[in-house]
Amino acid sequence: MPYNTAALPSWVGLRPRSQPEAILRYNIAQPCVLMGDIWVTAPGACTYTAEANVIPAGDANYYLFVVPKVPIGDAQIVVTVNGEDYGSGPKSGTATIPALATYDAASIVSGGDGWGAISTVTCTGGTANDELEIWAVPDFDQFTRWRYLQSFDLDNSPFMMPVADGFEPAYAAIRVRRGASLTFNRNYVDYIDSFDKIRGRDVTLLIDLHPEGGSLVSEYIIIANGYLSATQNAGDNALVISAAEGGDRKVLRYTPTG
Repeated sequence: MPYNTAALPSWVGLRPRSQPEAILRYNIAQPCVLMGDIWVTAPGACTYTAEANVIPAGDANYYLFVVPKVPIGDAQIVVTVNGEDYGSGPKSGTATIPALATYDAASIVSGGDGWGAISTVTCTGGTANDELEIWAVPDFDQFTRWRYLQSFDLDNSPFMMPVADGFEPAYAAIRVRRGASLTFNRNYVDYIDSFDKIRGRDVTLLIDLHPEGGSLVSEYIIIANGYLSATQNAGDNALVISAAEGGDRKVLRYTPTG
């Protein structure tokens, strides 16, 4: 497929070396919030355990996502969430989690944004011992773009690893999920726009994937409350190469439909 050169400025040249497929955005002010856990006890039945976390008071820009904690069984699950809409009374919505959905494959709860709290959760379908989480995520419009992204690497593992109690492997009862390792590299020409602003603090990152540099988004990767270091190479005054690396507490992968 030939490059679309019609809109390129003349100084870029007729054949750019690559076309951007990822857009990186960040949100420092609004964290992602783990609302609670869902445990499917039998097909069509589940229990919901709320976390102590709450959506920031007065913030009407949060969506809800349901995401598997482990790969789902061979039956889809429909989760119905009832709760409150900030300033508008009761609110409800549903999310459909496909059969065999993989770890971190997020499904959005219908009803739009504006979620303020969750009161009850019910399920239909599913397989006993399916486990899911409900996350509150800021509206994507609330994220700020970081331009001139050169590359990123996200190495995420869904596997649970036993942790031995000293030298006694028989007591390896603690399970720890590996967190993702993150690496971003980008160019910038203004220090204020560097990765330094996220150094040593929690930040929610959003990556939009655009196949072949097109306008449609094939997948959103939400890095919930990541924690990164930042380095920079200011070799000259015109162009600075900035890198950030670290880990995250949760990765959600959301594929838009329509």
